[in-house]
Amino acid sequence: MDSKIPSTVLLYGNGGHAKVVREAVGRLDMVMLHYFDDSEKDHAYDPAYFPDIGLHVAIGDNYLRGNIAYFVQHSLLTIVHPQANVSTSVYIGEGSFVNVRAVLMPDVSCEKCCIFNTAVIIEHDCVLGEYVHIAPGCILCGNVHVGDYTLIGAGTVVNPNIRIGKNVIIGSGRWLSGSGCAGAGNSFIRLI
Repeated sequence: MDSKIPSTVLLYGNGGHAKVVREAVGRLDMVMLHYFDDSEKDHAYDPAYFPDIGLHVAIGDNYLRGNIAYFVQHSLLTIVHPQANVSTSVYIGEGSFVNVRAVLMPDVSCEKCCIFNTAVIIEHDCVLGEYVHIAPGCILCGNVHVGDYTLIGAGTVVNPNIRIGKNVIIGSGRWLSGSGCAGAGNSFIRLI
């Protein structure tokens, strides 16, 4: 993980998740130069606006975040709250967000634009695909694998060695135990 923190950032998004990201940006003593939000005429995305400044897609919805990250021309910036606890052996993909009190233990790996929300615990050797959202208070025990675009709802506990497929939504407060997987391959399931 790169310890150099840029001094400025652009945000894409202005909703609830963006408020949380802005708080982390302030705690890092970074300056948010501008935000983009296509629903606001004066804030529509413009690739020519500060082209050399990193951009963070501050949108909680996995699919919308993925679509936006795909077409933006700015480099994607990862934001790690200063009160997160991240092991030195963790790999965090570009454009990801690690919130306050999140704990990422040794050899955790995630691809681009993942969200580790407030007070999550991600134990050793967990592997997350692209555009994954781990909601507040979740615990992923060791060696859990999570597929692309998956949402794990608030307070969910996933026991060791579980495989969760792509495009899965797991509702809040669930407990995934035993061996096996939820949503193998490219399936879309809801455990709510």
